[in-house]
Amino acid sequence: MQETENKSTTIKVSEKTRDRLEHLKEHKEESADTLINKALNILNICVRSPSLAGRILKDIDKTKKRKELLDNPDKIVIKRQNNHLKNNIENNIQRMKRSAN
Repeated sequence: MQETENKSTTIKVSEKTRDRLEHLKEHKEESADTLINKALNILNICVRSPSLAGRILKDIDKTKKRKELLDNPDKIVIKRQNNHLKNNIENNIQRMKRSAN
């Protein structure tokens, strides 16, 4: 029985495409080959079951966000502060609308 040789080739992609691939990484060690295969697999799943593909994409997004927060814990504090500020602004707007009536 012959061993299957894992051959590779070089492809040209624009910098924009390369950056888009980088943005899709769940882990910094993922290769472009892995990302392309992941995208192709999700497209194939999407044809058969769009809802399953949607769940897979949501899981990938959650993993990326979790990793980003672990790598940058200061973002958690900033996000909470921004949400607090947003809530204060919304409350002030509601209060001004009520007082105008």
